[in-house]
Amino acid sequence: MPYTLDATFAAGSRKKQIETEADIEEFISELMDVARESSDHSVAWLCVNERAKLPSGLVDHEILVGVDPARAVSGFIFADRSGGYYARGAHNPQGEVAYFSDGHHEEFPPDSEVPLSRVCDALREVLRTGERPSDLVADNW
Repeated sequence: MPYTLDATFAAGSRKKQIETEADIEEFISELMDVARESSDHSVAWLCVNERAKLPSGLVDHEILVGVDPARAVSGFIFADRSGGYYARGAHNPQGEVAYFSDGHHEEFPPDSEVPLSRVCDALREVLRTGERPSDLVADNW
């Protein structure tokens, strides 16, 4: 695959480079394990290593993946200079969709709960293209 991703989670204590489809499965499994241990660590930040950097040297995009192991659902957000986009799915029956990093609340759109397989598909597309997955919708939450 022509692109690689860096993932950071568990309050920065866990990092994983994703180069293959097998790495995607391992990353999701690790993130689920961390979230099972503590719901305060249920979101990861990812970036595509090969994308151009901003003049400041920072990445021009951000990918967030959240997981809820108890309900086997997840969320996927991709933000760049063109805006924020997410994987539209089901509404959380409890209303709010939130994942956490070191206890800090990361809110996702209310209709953003998707199966883990959909997040894996989105990450596969990012690995192939280095760009935002084609089936995401613009954020309006």
